[in-house]
Amino acid sequence: MIPKKRFFGTQEIWFGSKKAVITDLEKTLLDAFLFPEYCGGMIEVVKSFRNAISKIDFPKLTRYGRKMGKGVVFKRMGILMDRFKPDFKEKRIWLREISKGISLFDPQGESTGPIVSEWNIRVNFNLG
Repeated sequence: MIPKKRFFGTQEIWFGSKKAVITDLEKTLLDAFLFPEYCGGMIEVVKSFRNAISKIDFPKLTRYGRKMGKGVVFKRMGILMDRFKPDFKEKRIWLREISKGISLFDPQGESTGPIVSEWNIRVNFNLG
């Protein structure tokens, strides 16, 4: 069960006479980084993130990430941002938000690969 505090970043849309509640881009990406197994795996999460970079509201993404209280999302997004947009201005903030200990980039992957100490993350995935 998902805790109520994780229900935010939603919007209502209509399909004809049917209303649906969906998450906005930033919340969708955070959920995907936290639970990649429900999004087609980390390969799909990385592709989605790369394709969405120009549309992301980074201050909102940072606020939402803090609200989620899961530092691992900052680790996973941060290591990608270092590759896709190395001069991103939220980096200092994200580095303060990362959780202690070494996390796996791909939680479904094996515990092998190099550790990037700046982000406290084991890169067990081909970042390309």
